[in-house]
Amino acid sequence: MTAWREPVGDLWLTGRVLGPEDFPTVRALHHQSLVGQPPGLVNPETDAFLADHLGALGLTLGVFGGDGVLVAYAILGLPTAEAAYNFGRVVGVADLGRVAHLDGVAVAPAWRGRGLHRGLVTRRLTLAAEAGRRVVVATIAPLNRPSLRTALGAGLRVRAVHPMFASRALRFLVVRDLEGEPMLETTQPLRLPLGATEALHERLVQGWRGYALDEAADHLLLATERAGDGS
Repeated sequence: MTAWREPVGDLWLTGRVLGPEDFPTVRALHHQSLVGQPPGLVNPETDAFLADHLGALGLTLGVFGGDGVLVAYAILGLPTAEAAYNFGRVVGVADLGRVAHLDGVAVAPAWRGRGLHRGLVTRRLTLAAEAGRRVVVATIAPLNRPSLRTALGAGLRVRAVHPMFASRALRFLVVRDLEGEPMLETTQPLRLPLGATEALHERLVQGWRGYALDEAADHLLLATERAGDGS
């Protein structure tokens, strides 16, 4: 993948795929992004995870300011069907070899709220499709409203809430089928608080899907598939 120009307001930043030589700057930005975050909101990545995704296990995209400093990165995980670390197992994907992950992302504090995360989600969805992956899955803490808003806005839907990673912290699993998602019946959505994880789990198991966020009321909006829609 060649370098690209990333619009941020009236500025143009530079993006490119990162490599093993970028590990120190990725690691530094990751740890910077954890400062001040409530416990459990963001999963701390190990050095091995970051290094692996600068190599064989996926792609890491980086965006640089005009001074050449890394201001954001985002990881696209490309797990094998046999990998233990494949979110497709949690949400019942039949062909695990066609799963991609929207893995860790970090934006420097001074650059937050400018749409960088949103742009990096869109770019990773395109790369996942180009890599032959059909189902894209991400994990998001239920109270991580900015990440949840971005994922839902990109067409991913909450499909499950499940304990994840070594910490066994509860995470939403948000999913998008790049070959087409069934239409939802959204005329009478179910509204549940983001923190009501037990109630959310029950509804998601029944086939409801989280598709939008009501931030004013701190609720997730859920709907079921339209009858007869098999797209």
